[in-house]
Parts: sequence; structure tokens; C-alpha cells
Amino acid sequence: MSGYWYIEGADGRHYCYAKEPTYVCPMADAVEYDRPEGSEDREPTARLTVPAITPAAERLAMDPLLLAKLIRSAHQRHGAGRARVDGRLTDTCAACGHKMVRHGFRYWIEAKPRTADPRTRIAQRLGFSEYQQVEGSWYARTKRDAQTWARGRVRALPPSAAAPR
Repeated sequence: MSGYWYIEGADGRHYCYAKEPTYVCPMADAVEYDRPEGSEDREPTARLTVPAITPAAERLAMDPLLLAKLIRSAHQRHGAGRARVDGRLTDTCAACGHKMVRHGFRYWIEAKPRTADPRTRIAQRLGFSEYQQVEGSWYARTKRDAQTWARGRVRALPPSAAAPR
């Protein structure tokens, strides 16, 4: 994510929204792993989530599951971001060239953890925010809708929620 804005509520929580819209490549999760219940020592089973991979694998004379794993790892290594053409962002995936799906502007709620867990202490030492996502993610069509949501949540807080915890 490129960055986000937040509005601090009277209850100490942050009502956040993204600066840029979220795009997701449908090929990024071409394979999904399932672990059988109650068996932590067994290998997870893999299954295809994108049916178009099977005919492509047949044309390449390879195993569809292997192709799906290669596509997924390429997205993870490359960071499935949007491609640039002549300096302008497009709606195609930079890893595979597939058309990305626009979810919109993400918005969520963050709060300080009540306990000082190791993750929070490390973040404090490194100078990062202690806040962690507690609710969300939701998506709005426009940045203005996400911003209106954040401002509306801050105004809608009852006076009892304004007391520090």
C-alpha cells in the first residue's frame, strides 16, 4: 500500500483510509493451500482456484498445479503491483500482465493494543506506530466516500466512548 490517512477519534482509535485505490490481480492466488483438520505435521494440500490455468498448463505440457505455484510465487516475489506504461499506471498486473480488479479505496479501524506484546515493543523501539488493525477492511468506490466514513465515525461516537481506556 502506498500510504494512508487517519482521523483520530475521541476514543483513541484511528479511522483510516487509503490514499490510492486497491487493485488485486486475480492470478495472484492461483493456488490455495488447505491443511487437514487436526494434523499439523502433515503437508497441506494444494488446489487450483483459477480454472483457466488447466488449459494453459496443457498447452505448455506441464502440471497445472505446478504452473499455479509458479504464478503465485512470481506474484509474491515481484509484488503484484500495477504496471507502468510510458510513466502512467495501468490496470494490468506488473507480474503477469493480467487485468487487475479494482476494489476501491480501502478503509479500516486501528487501535493501540491493550497489552505490550513483543510485536508492539519492537514497533515502539523502531519508531513505528503502535496501532494495529482491529476492524475492516472495507472498500469504498471513491476516496471521498472513505474519508466521509472516517469523519462520520468520529462524529458518531457517543460521549461514553470518549473516555480514555
